[in-house]
Amino acid sequence: MGLRFRKSVKLAPGIRMNFSGSGLSWTLGPPGASLSVGPNATFLDAGAAPTRMPINITVEENGELVFRDAAGAPIAQPLVALAKRQHGAAIDQLIESACEKVNRDVEALGEIHLASPSPHGVPTYQPVPFSPPEPMPPTPVQKGFWDKLFTRRWQAKALQNKLAREKYEAETKEWHEQADAHRAAEAVRKTFIERDILVSEPAMEKHLEAALRPAAETRRKR
Repeated sequence: MGLRFRKSVKLAPGIRMNFSGSGLSWTLGPPGASLSVGPNATFLDAGAAPTRMPINITVEENGELVFRDAAGAPIAQPLVALAKRQHGAAIDQLIESACEKVNRDVEALGEIHLASPSPHGVPTYQPVPFSPPEPMPPTPVQKGFWDKLFTRRWQAKALQNKLAREKYEAETKEWHEQADAHRAAEAVRKTFIERDILVSEPAMEKHLEAALRPAAETRRKR
C-alpha cells in the first residue's frame, strides 16, 4: 500500500498551500467555502461540515464553463453559484487562460502562410546519406615465440581472435541490413516527393503537415 500524507501551510488569511502525495495545491478563500486548485482536481469545501467534494471545472471547446463532480456528472446549481461567488477570480483566470489559447491558435492561423511551401515551386528530392560508418575488421593477435612453446597461451589468444571476428561479422551484417532499409526508405521518399504529392491529395496533406510541424513545435515552446 502506498504512503499517504497531507500537510497544509497557512500563507495569509484565506490562503493555504497544501502538500500531499499527489503534489502541490493551493486553497483560496475563507474556511466557510473555499476552492482548492490542485494537480488532480478542484475541491469545494462548503459549510462547517468537514466534507470535501472534488469538482472539475473546465472550459469546453464551445466556450461553455462546466462544473462536474468526480464521476463526471454536472453538479447542482447551488454549488456552482457558491464556487462562482467565493472564487470568481480563480475562475476568471481559468477563462482567461482558455481565451489566450484560442488567441494563440487564431494568431497561428494568420501566420500559417509563412511556413507553407510556396505554390510556385515544385518540391525537389534531397537524398539523405546513410551516416553510420561500416564496421572495421579487427586486427588479429599474432602467434609469438612463447605461444609456440606454450599451447594454452596460444589457445587463449586464438579464442580471442575468434570472438572478435564473430562480433565483427555480426555488426557488419546489422550494418548492411540498416543500410538496405535506409535505401528502401529513401526510394519511397523520392517517389513520394517527385510523384505522389503531385497526383495524390492525401500525399499532399501529409507533405504539408510535415512542412508545418516545425513551426507548430516552435510556437508550442513559446
